[in-house]
Amino acid sequence: MPLKEQIDKILEHIFHKNETLDKCEELLSSGDIAAVIEIFNSDKAFKAYFLTLMKVSDFGVDSRSKDLAIVSHMLGVDVLRMIIHSYFVFLKSPKQWGIFKISTLELVEFNARFLSDWNKLLNYLKLKNHRNLTIASYMLINIILCELVFSSYKYSFGEIVTLTDVSYDKIFRQYQEGGFFETACQAADWDMNKLTMRDKEIVEYIKILLYYEFSRPEFYRFGFHKISDVSVQASVETAIVIKKALLNEDNV
Repeated sequence: MPLKEQIDKILEHIFHKNETLDKCEELLSSGDIAAVIEIFNSDKAFKAYFLTLMKVSDFGVDSRSKDLAIVSHMLGVDVLRMIIHSYFVFLKSPKQWGIFKISTLELVEFNARFLSDWNKLLNYLKLKNHRNLTIASYMLINIILCELVFSSYKYSFGEIVTLTDVSYDKIFRQYQEGGFFETACQAADWDMNKLTMRDKEIVEYIKILLYYEFSRPEFYRFGFHKISDVSVQASVETAIVIKKALLNEDNV
């Protein structure tokens, strides 16, 4: 199958909306956490994802309990919504990895750090709301989409990326308008052509945080730095804000 046709098929998979997610969104909009958790009571995959996420993340709640309802009520509607959306994005990930040296468990652990750090940053900026939280749920698409598109071509395109300064994102853009990051934002229902000034601020912060997480020593070995060659230049002020937000123990 030509690469362009393969990309179109993968994008259809990425943008497919799950009916269960729609039902959860309806219940979360009315604040009915109990009914949402009832949906997942028999979903062993969600429980494993949720508990792993809580074990690794830092949302400022006591996550030692394995009772989904108790922990979910402590998190609150908006953070729970972010986690649920991230779960349905996670379900789109491949069972085996070829481009990135990562396991499914390690992907969840990476996402746990990213989501909880985003929560801290939004809280510090006083920009925390359900819309700004939920965009982070879709940032895994940067990783998943890159893997799905290029795993069948890892020996050809992989050598190009390894031996040159060309990224997977740059190759992807030759076949598709917009890169991985823009696709992730689009999946989160953020129209990049209709962003307010505040939206643009959020997009800038989340891109900086995402690439900051990619470059952490504990995550660098996964190879996420190969996704994009876009240099995210954070101002000194922005870098200070992020550092303060992530180090502030009271920032929950």
